[in-house]
Amino acid sequence: MNTVPQWGTLQEGSGRSGTQWLGTPSQIEWAEKIRLQVSAEFDRVAETLEAVARRQSGHDRLDTRAMIAILEEKRLDVLRRNEAGYFIKNWQELTDQVQKLIRDDSRFSAIRLAKAARTKTPPSQVEALTDPSPA
Repeated sequence: MNTVPQWGTLQEGSGRSGTQWLGTPSQIEWAEKIRLQVSAEFDRVAETLEAVARRQSGHDRLDTRAMIAILEEKRLDVLRRNEAGYFIKNWQELTDQVQKLIRDDSRFSAIRLAKAARTKTPPSQVEALTDPSPA
């Protein structure tokens, strides 16, 4: 009897991280490596935002802290996923996925719009601040 799952056959299994993964053993191994890189990318973006917040004051600092809160929420959403295929498909090649998660959040747009209103940014520039599409 063949007990080794074939590629594409889902099974539940615990990986080294203690996560109950869904996927084949090789997918799970691959996803765990990717997940570590994704976590490190979230750390990198958080550290960058923290460095910016330390140099800011007033509303700008509050806005940056709000972005960090959004980032941490997105981190939890992503890292709690247990489908190996999700990490392989969506995170194998790290580009700007973390930044895009933040930019696509409606709260981020609200932060940008509020800042534009505070700084009296012309309407033509407000759209550029809130447009989630890449420049």
